[in-house]
Amino acid sequence: MLECKWRIQKHYTDTDITRYNNLWDPYNATILRSKDFGATFERTPLPFKAGGNTDGRGLGERIAVDPNQGSTLYLGARGGNGLWKSTDYAVSFSKVSSFTEVGDFPVQPPGGNNPWANPNEIMGPAWITFDEKSGRKGAPTPRIFIGVAKVSGPTIFWTQDAGKSWAAVPGQPQQGYIPHKGKLQPIENALYVSYANTIGPNGGTEGSVFRFDITNGTWTDITPEKDAFGFGGLSVDLQKPGALIVAALNKWWPDTREYLRQLLRRHLLRIYRNLPQSG
Repeated sequence: MLECKWRIQKHYTDTDITRYNNLWDPYNATILRSKDFGATFERTPLPFKAGGNTDGRGLGERIAVDPNQGSTLYLGARGGNGLWKSTDYAVSFSKVSSFTEVGDFPVQPPGGNNPWANPNEIMGPAWITFDEKSGRKGAPTPRIFIGVAKVSGPTIFWTQDAGKSWAAVPGQPQQGYIPHKGKLQPIENALYVSYANTIGPNGGTEGSVFRFDITNGTWTDITPEKDAFGFGGLSVDLQKPGALIVAALNKWWPDTREYLRQLLRRHLLRIYRNLPQSG
């Protein structure tokens, strides 16, 4: 089961695979790496599970390639395993000791009975986003954002020295929500974040959407509406500043909801997509 997929860097393609994180699944995660656009693959075993088909599978991307230095990759691990890094095109990985945030949100909430979840597991880093414009080709990207699945204190962290040190992004909203996606719009020099009060894909009842202006350090609430759901899927138009689309989390009957914003308007327009009625 695919956990997530890295974008192609030169001729390299990499995928992180594992299925479940429960106690009776004996298999750890494996990186499949290819030098020929997927015609053949080699394996890199990892010392932990990734949970490609367990709750929280929609968070991310939890694996990312440095856009300025394609040999460098970061991987956010579940189960208190923190942040991992490769500098050799995913041939090997080592834990990033400078990043200490492992999250606090349990994949199996207290009293839960999900047989596919490990009752002792916390979710960990949720996504990794590089700010390509902060660096130059051939050198590690200095500014990186990481969202962490936690409900207490700050949830988004950054480095401005290519991972030597990390700190909470100042001024961020602390709502008790989990940051599901973090997408950077380079023309605006802004980071967009979708939030929900659970890791999904089920159970979300609250959420928000925020924009962080990197230049002036301000956060703006652009949540389209408050209802009994959170927000998960998020994508920005890299060529059209201010244009983005965001999807509701755990809103699937009788319709799902998606929201579109064009230009730098404060509010997003709701788009309905009706689902067929059964019976």
